[in-house]
Amino acid sequence: MEIAQDGQWCALFNESKFAVINLRQASGRKQPITLDLQPGPIRGIAFSSQNNVLAVSFGDQVRIIDLVSEKSLNNFEVQGASNLEYTPDGKRLWIANQDGLVSLRSTDGTLALKIPATRTGAAVFAQDSREHWIVTGGAESLARRWKVSDGGASGSARVDTLTKSLKIFEKHGLLLVISEDDSLTLLKWATLERVLRILPQGAKVLDAAINADGMRIVVVDTNSVSLLDSKSGINVMTPITFPQPIIAAKLIDYGRQIIAFDDHGNLKRWELHRPLTIRNRGDATE
Repeated sequence: MEIAQDGQWCALFNESKFAVINLRQASGRKQPITLDLQPGPIRGIAFSSQNNVLAVSFGDQVRIIDLVSEKSLNNFEVQGASNLEYTPDGKRLWIANQDGLVSLRSTDGTLALKIPATRTGAAVFAQDSREHWIVTGGAESLARRWKVSDGGASGSARVDTLTKSLKIFEKHGLLLVISEDDSLTLLKWATLERVLRILPQGAKVLDAAINADGMRIVVVDTNSVSLLDSKSGINVMTPITFPQPIIAAKLIDYGRQIIAFDDHGNLKRWELHRPLTIRNRGDATE
C-alpha cells in the first residue's frame, strides 16, 4: 500500500491485482482505477512528486502511468524489478531488483547509478530530500549508507533482523527501521548510530512514524494504534483498538492521519488527536 505525497492517491496491490483510489473523490464512491499489468507479478509502486504520476514494477518491467488519463507515459525493462522510489524532484527512480542491486534511472529507463545494496533479495531504501544520501536494507540485518554522487559506501549499522521498510525523518535527523520480526529501530541519519530498539509487541506492524515534535512514535498494527516514547520505547497511553482488524495502513502528516484497509476491503481514514483518540473521517470505497 502506498500514499501519494499530496494525500490525493492511494494504491493497493498484491502480486496479481492493482488498484488506485482518488482519496478526494472516494467518499462519492467513484470506482477505483484498475490497471491490467501483464505479465506479473506486481512487486512495487511509487508516486512521483509531480502530480498524478505513478510508477509500477511488474515482471521485468517498469511502467510510468498518468493517473488522470490512465495512460502509460513510458515503459522500460529492468530485470527482476521490485521496490521503487522516486527522487524528491520526481525526475528519476530508485529501482531494486531481486538480485540485491539498486539502480538510479531516469523515467525513460536510462541508467545513472548502480549500487550493490544487498547480497540476496530485493532492497528497501530511504533517501534524503537533497539527494545526497540513500540508505538501503532488506535481505540482510544491515542498514547501509551510500553517496548518491558516485555510489560509494559510507557506513553501515546492524539492525538485528531483516528490514521490512526504512523511513527517514530529516526534521529530527532520524531513520526509522521497521523489521520483518515487527521490531522497530531508531538510527541517527548522519552516522547510523543506534538510538533505540523496540522489541516486537505481538501484532504485525503495518506502519510507524515519528511525530512532529520528535517525542513520540506512532505505531499502527493490524489491531490497534499505539503512542510510544521516542527515548524509551514505552507506551505512553493505552493503545486504541480498531473496530475491525486492518490488513494495510499508512501514516501521513507525521502520524496525524491513518489511511487503512480493513479485512472487509473498506478504506478507512482516521485522524489522531491528543489525548490518544481517533476521529473517523469516513469510509471511502470497497
